[in-house]
Amino acid sequence: MKQFFQRQFDQTNYKKEIALMGDSAPSFDMLRASVNLVIASILISIATSYKLPLSTTYVTFMVAMGTSLADKAWGRESAVFRITGVLSVILGWFFTAMSAFIVAFLVAIFLHYTGMWGVGILVGVILYLLYRSGLTHKKNTEKNDKKNKHHEILATVGVVASCNNSISETLTAISNEIDSIYDGLFNEDRKKLKQANKDVKVLNLEAKALKKDVPKTIEKLQKEDVDTGHFYVQVLDYLREMAHSMTFISQPALDHVENKHKSLTPEQITDLKTLEYEMTSIIKEVTDVITKEDYSKEPDILEHQQRIMKLIPELRKKQVKRIKNEQASTKASILFFSLIHESKNLLLHMINLLKSHRDFIIGQK
Repeated sequence: MKQFFQRQFDQTNYKKEIALMGDSAPSFDMLRASVNLVIASILISIATSYKLPLSTTYVTFMVAMGTSLADKAWGRESAVFRITGVLSVILGWFFTAMSAFIVAFLVAIFLHYTGMWGVGILVGVILYLLYRSGLTHKKNTEKNDKKNKHHEILATVGVVASCNNSISETLTAISNEIDSIYDGLFNEDRKKLKQANKDVKVLNLEAKALKKDVPKTIEKLQKEDVDTGHFYVQVLDYLREMAHSMTFISQPALDHVENKHKSLTPEQITDLKTLEYEMTSIIKEVTDVITKEDYSKEPDILEHQQRIMKLIPELRKKQVKRIKNEQASTKASILFFSLIHESKNLLLHMINLLKSHRDFIIGQK
């Protein structure tokens, strides 16, 4: 039976006829739009004539869903959005109606039996909820203050030591997260990607806190070192941009797996594994140079950067060929291009960070 239905979608002969017809070929979109309009109108008219309650929006929506299912437009690329849309519309109606009904019923019954005492109790509940909301906000503020104090303590040990420590920790975290993101993506491990995405958000907050501490840190610089202060600012700017680039790597990967889009092809995985290895390798090299303040290896790192910069266009060309040969899905292709693009941005920011850090350290010495 599956084979029978599958044959109904065989377009081999149809495509040959269309090629012969040229410009006179029928417009499929116009045909489907006509079917949607006529069927939806008929259903709405019949239901209205019988005085049945219905949503014209929902009827039109479901007719469009039916025609798209019939012409095989459903797939892993869009099915999750279609199903989610239907469930959201239907459950949204019932949830809103039942919630309003139940809450109104309970409050009315409560006030009926308690009178003014009930009004006082409800006011007390509202005040408690407002107090709890304020308490939660206060706790979040305290957490942010603790982070800021942590960075201030780092600054007291010396600007250079604080800078080196912050950069090495952030770069190490970025390297680890790159491994986690790609591993989770290749294995379609949603839990691992979700955790990596949370860690990247924390990384962003820490980088943001470091930038907030810039004025206080610069104040600790000696008067003769003020000329090198802008290099320190540049270092933190590039660090913040790197953390920001990680967001555009982790979030699309998580969204791809959460929405159950088609898996990456083995060729795509092989290419991304190559890029992952090169990125983590150069991050470790930069971290080692910054930690030891030994810039004799900088030419080797720049050479490594150029190799990766040449690799990225090659990976992009391979993917374009796969698209032309219809060997990759649309969503997987978009994700692939996004990952290599943000990896390129991450690499450029990291090299700029290395140069600014070099100028800052040399200026301090």
